[in-house]
Amino acid sequence: MMNKNNPYLHTNVNYGFFITILKQQLLTNVVPEYRFCPERKYRIDVALPVYKIAIEIEGGVYQTASIGHASIGGILRDMEKYNLLTELGWRVLRYTTDKLNKSATLEQIKNTINIVNNKKD
Repeated sequence: MMNKNNPYLHTNVNYGFFITILKQQLLTNVVPEYRFCPERKYRIDVALPVYKIAIEIEGGVYQTASIGHASIGGILRDMEKYNLLTELGWRVLRYTTDKLNKSATLEQIKNTINIVNNKKD
């Protein structure tokens, strides 16, 4: 769910808690709504820029109406964004809001950081 005053600011309680947990557990720069491409208005929901890890929160996947990101246009825009991220060397992890504060999600993010670190060596 987006904030009416700032469409890029998630108002979901899980989202704020998720950001806090990431900052505490990962001890790295965690950037909400990160603009990764100056030529485009695309934003990463949560970025770990040092590792080029993009965490995308897929809201609306359980909606029956095809609006926003769940619409055909929204899906196509998201595909374009994810492909651009991959082209620019980012790893994209996608989660629904109900998965944000699960230990398995945090473990997958940590594992992805370890993979990136091992490739740097």
